[in-house]
Amino acid sequence: VAPAGADDDAAAAEDGAAAVPGMSPEAAARLAEAKLREELLGRVEGQYKLRGETCPLSVQKQTVAELEATLAELRGERE
Repeated sequence: VAPAGADDDAAAAEDGAAAVPGMSPEAAARLAEAKLREELLGRVEGQYKLRGETCPLSVQKQTVAELEATLAELRGERE
């Protein structure tokens, strides 16, 4: 029988977040979202760099959903 919370740890690991033993499911979810946000931010900044443009400071304050939309917009204009 798997220990309580093992499913939550597995889900966090699938999202690329290494759950710390004893970490609450909420903390693991926040960690996974933070890692996703950092990855998206890096991709958006990379798109601006490829265009030779400066990344606006407002991008750093965007949520995951806003970063995904910005990235899609940048990629769509580039093609």
